[in-house]
Amino acid sequence: MRDWLEIAVEASQRGGKVLLQYLGNLKGGDVRQKAPRDLVSEADKASEDVILSFLTHETPGYSILAEESGETRLKEGYCWVVDPLDGTTNFVHSLPLFAISIALLEKGNILVGVIWDPVRQELFHAQQSRGAFLNSHAISVSTVLSLRESLLVTGFPFRARQYIEPYLKVYKDFYLQAGIRRTGSAALDFAYTACGRFDGFWDLSLMPWDIAAGALLVKEAGGMLTDFLGESHFFDTGHIIASNSFIHLEMLEVVRRHFEAFLSAKTSPPQP
Repeated sequence: MRDWLEIAVEASQRGGKVLLQYLGNLKGGDVRQKAPRDLVSEADKASEDVILSFLTHETPGYSILAEESGETRLKEGYCWVVDPLDGTTNFVHSLPLFAISIALLEKGNILVGVIWDPVRQELFHAQQSRGAFLNSHAISVSTVLSLRESLLVTGFPFRARQYIEPYLKVYKDFYLQAGIRRTGSAALDFAYTACGRFDGFWDLSLMPWDIAAGALLVKEAGGMLTDFLGESHFFDTGHIIASNSFIHLEMLEVVRRHFEAFLSAKTSPPQP
C-alpha cells in the first residue's frame, strides 16, 4: 500500500481539480441549505465522490467519516476524516477562500493531516511526530508573546446560536486587545495558525472533519490546542482554541470566563 500522506495528498488534489471546475459556474439549483446558513453545493458532493472513491480504492477496509456521506461516527480502526469543501459559502459566492481537509485517524490519534488550497496551490501537511509543512517547507507557529500583539481568527457560530451571547462577549474582549479576522474556512484558519499567519484561532460547535487535519498541523508546528475549558475534549465538544502556545493562556482566560457557565467538558456538538 502507498504511503498514507501520499494517498491523502493525491485525494485532496483530485478533489481540488473538481472544485476548480465548478468555481464560478454554479447555477441556482446547484446549491441548497442543509440548515440555516449551512450550504451544500453540487461541488461539495462531486469533490467528495472523487475523494472517497480514491481513498476506498487505495485503502480498502478503512472507514470514512465525511461531511456529506460516509460514516457518521469515528471508528476504532483506521478512519479517514474528509471535508471535501471547507468554506462552501465562500465558494458559492466565488470568494477564493476555501480548502479541502483530509486526515487519517486510528483510535483517536491523528496520524496524517492534509489541507489543500487549490486556488493558491498551497499544500499544508503533517504527519504525527514528523513536523508540519507548507508545500516542501517546514512551518512553525508564530513567536508573538502577548494577546495585544496578536492577530486572531474566528468563525461565527451558525450551528450553535444558543451560544451567541457568550460568543459576542468573547469577541468584544478580543477585539479590544487584538486584531481579528474571519476567513470563512476553519481549515484555512488552522493552517494559517500553524504557519504563523495568525497567532490564535477560536471557534465552536465544529465537526470532526473541521478539526482533524488542522489540529495535527497546529500541534506539529509547535502550537497548542484545548477546548474552551482548557482540556483536550475538542473532538467531543467541537469547541476549540488553537494558538502559538505563547498566548494560549490569555486566550483561554477570556473564553473560559464567558463560556464556563454554559459548558462542560462532555458537551457534544450538533450531529450531522
